[in-house]
Amino acid sequence: MVFSRIFTAGVFTLFAILNLNDPDWFIWVPVYGIIAALILVTNSNARKLKLMAGCFFLVLGLFVFAEVLNDIMFIQPDDRMIGLWEHQREGLGLILAGISIVFFWHKEGGN
Repeated sequence: MVFSRIFTAGVFTLFAILNLNDPDWFIWVPVYGIIAALILVTNSNARKLKLMAGCFFLVLGLFVFAEVLNDIMFIQPDDRMIGLWEHQREGLGLILAGISIVFFWHKEGGN
């Protein structure tokens, strides 16, 4: 379980690093950093926060993936990241984050 927790947190840390060159890095780098930290935290006092954060990221990811939030999403100043692929990629990352956080919450005992 420790390996899977470290590996998953490492994947989200990699996501944060890969977003450093994005025009909207100031959104995604902290988000993926917070997700990695939540996966690594095993403190029993943070269990409710982990469940709420996991559900939040899951729902937010579904909204981003389904393009519900396109009107308020960051406008790209150049042509590097235009089109559906950008939002769907970030949406899938958030969905994966929500699932991962809830999975590790459940493995810690649920409730």
